[in-house]
Amino acid sequence: RYLAALPTDERAKALLLLPQRFPPQADPKQARQLVDAVTQPYLTQPEALLARAQMAMRVGDLAAARQEIREVRRLQPESEPALLLDAQLIAQQNPPALIPLFADFLSRYPNAATIRVLYAQQLLAAGRLPEARAEIEQVLAQTGVAPEPLFAAAAVAVQAQAPQLAIQALNRLLTVDAIDTALIQYNLGLAFEAQADLDRAQASGAVGNTAEAEAIMHYLQVRGGDYFVPARLRAASLMARRGNLSDARTLLQTTSVASAAARTELVIGEATLVNESGDRKGALQLLERAVSKDPKNVALRYELGMTAERLGNMALFERSMRTVIKQDPK
Repeated sequence: RYLAALPTDERAKALLLLPQRFPPQADPKQARQLVDAVTQPYLTQPEALLARAQMAMRVGDLAAARQEIREVRRLQPESEPALLLDAQLIAQQNPPALIPLFADFLSRYPNAATIRVLYAQQLLAAGRLPEARAEIEQVLAQTGVAPEPLFAAAAVAVQAQAPQLAIQALNRLLTVDAIDTALIQYNLGLAFEAQADLDRAQASGAVGNTAEAEAIMHYLQVRGGDYFVPARLRAASLMARRGNLSDARTLLQTTSVASAAARTELVIGEATLVNESGDRKGALQLLERAVSKDPKNVALRYELGMTAERLGNMALFERSMRTVIKQDPK
């Protein structure tokens, strides 16, 4: 009754979302029966057939799913959801066939940004990096690309050793309203860090230093959320790599966090930087002070034990690990 009451365009969206209405614990066979029943009056609509195909895939009836998908692609050859379901089936049986599948679709619908990014991913997986980069360039040449494919394009670009393309995509995302800017700033930091590594590998030290400075700047733009502590840790690591260990330690020490777990991450991060600088005794002392302030902190005591082992202090190592086992028998 609900579907019948909807206007045609809204009904199409509701049909497409129908498989998502079932929780993971729902019985897949019963769910499929229900979807088949309520879509029966709408079998001329591609969205109804796609809903049926998804439910058929859930119960492992791949033949039925394939039949529904073929009918959708006949009725609506430009359907990206149909192509994506087709790709899921092909990936289970013949993964190399995904590349020609995507290439054929893009030859007819070149503005399908989501499909082009998936095509680039497949090219990347096949080791065809220049072609993958070329596909990302085509995505960035388009206007009006949705945030999801832009973000995915940035991820592929970094993996394809083209961080400048990732930076272009992420900078475009910063102009989109209601986007998680902390996530974008963090990924811009990762992209500039990748650029610095690339510059260093190409023996262009000055450019690498510039990219590192850009990465630090973007990491420091992350002001809260899930990426706040990881961003601070990466910024500090880059600062230490640039010879500013004191500033890196100050950054971590003065970072204000709301939870003990986050503070622990920062302390361990600082100890790691001190250890990597060659001052293992300094790292040990730092952790000893932290453990004395929070003796029930298993993570800190474990790190203390590992640092003691690196210094050859096996008595402290064993004492620390026995305490860890006592506090956390699992």
